[in-house]
Amino acid sequence: MSNIWNILYGLISICGLNTTFAKAMNEIGHSAKSISFLNHRFEKADIDFDINMFTKPEKIKIRQNLFEEHKDTYEVFHFFFAHTFLYDQEDLPYLSSKEKKIFMHHNGTDVRLPSVLEKFNPYAKLMYKDFFVNEDEVTKYVKNCAKWIPTAIVQDLELAEYVKPFYDNVEILPLPIDLSLGKYCIENYDYKPITKSLNRKLKIIHAPTNRKFKGTDYIIDVMKKLLSKRNDIEFTVIDNPNHNDFLKELAQGDIIIDHILYGTYGMLSIEAMALKKPVITYINDFVKQGYPNDLPIVSATVDNLEEVIENLINDKEKIVYLGEQGRKYVEKYHDLKNVILPRLIDIYKKY
Repeated sequence: MSNIWNILYGLISICGLNTTFAKAMNEIGHSAKSISFLNHRFEKADIDFDINMFTKPEKIKIRQNLFEEHKDTYEVFHFFFAHTFLYDQEDLPYLSSKEKKIFMHHNGTDVRLPSVLEKFNPYAKLMYKDFFVNEDEVTKYVKNCAKWIPTAIVQDLELAEYVKPFYDNVEILPLPIDLSLGKYCIENYDYKPITKSLNRKLKIIHAPTNRKFKGTDYIIDVMKKLLSKRNDIEFTVIDNPNHNDFLKELAQGDIIIDHILYGTYGMLSIEAMALKKPVITYINDFVKQGYPNDLPIVSATVDNLEEVIENLINDKEKIVYLGEQGRKYVEKYHDLKNVILPRLIDIYKKY
C-alpha cells in the first residue's frame, strides 16, 4: 500500500463521521470520498441522498451500481452501522478477496443487545420497554460482518462488549469533533456567560435525538417540579434538524442535560463540552472504567436527577468550572485533527 490511500467512507452518516473523516483525510493528502444514503442533519456527503424514496427493486439496483462504481477504486473501505453496499453484506466476499482493508464502525443500536446491556446498566429495561429488538437478527448481521471484516471500531467499552465475541480485533476510537471549526467556539455566539452578578435566569437545555432512549419524559417531569418551585431557571427542549441552527440554540444554554438511561456519553455531550457547557448525563460504572479519570460530566439517574440539577443550579462557580473543564477534556481526548485522526491512521496501518 502506498503512502497515499484511497478511502471510501459510508454508507450512513452517523454523527457526521463519514464526512468528517473524509474531509480530514483529504486535507492531509489522502484521497477520500463519503457516501450517505439516509437522511441526516450533518454536513452533506460527496454522494448524499435518501434511498428510502425508492422502491425495493430500485434500491437493489442503486446499491449494486454504487458497489460496481467503487469496488475497485478504493483500498480502504470504512463502513458504519453494519451497512455495506449490498443487502446482507453480499459485497464483502468480493472486497475481502481483493485484499482490501475493510473496517466496520459500529455505532449503537446496530449492535446493542438489551440482554447484554442489562448486565451492567440497571436502566436497560426502561430504555427498551417500548422497543422490541430481535437479538438473533442483530447477531446474524454482526457475525456476517465479522466473517469478512477482521476489525471493528467502536467508541467505548459498552459497544465493545457486543462485538468482542465476533471480531478478531476491536479498536476503541472516541467520537471526533473538529475544534478548528468556528461553530464549536462559544466566543463566536451571542452568549452571556454566568457571572456572580448574573441577573438573568439560568437556561437548562435538553436535546433528544431519541426521546425514549434518552429518558426525555423523566427529564421533563423533573424539570416541571423544579420550575414550579424556582423562578431563577428556564427549560428548553430543542430538536432542530439543521445542525448549525441546533448548535446556535445549544450555545444559549447554561446547563445541558443529555440523557439519563444510556449509561454512556455521545456526540451531544461532546459538542456541549466544546461550547463550555456543563453536561448532566448518566454514566454507568462499567463504561466509566474505560473513560479518562478527568471526565467532567455530572452523572445523574432517573432516581437522583432532581437533586443533581438543583445542586448544580445552586453552585454557579461549579457551572463555570465544569464548562471550562469540558472544553479542555474534548481538546485532550476528542479533537479530530490532533487526537482522533492520528489514532485512526494508526488503526489503518495496523491492520
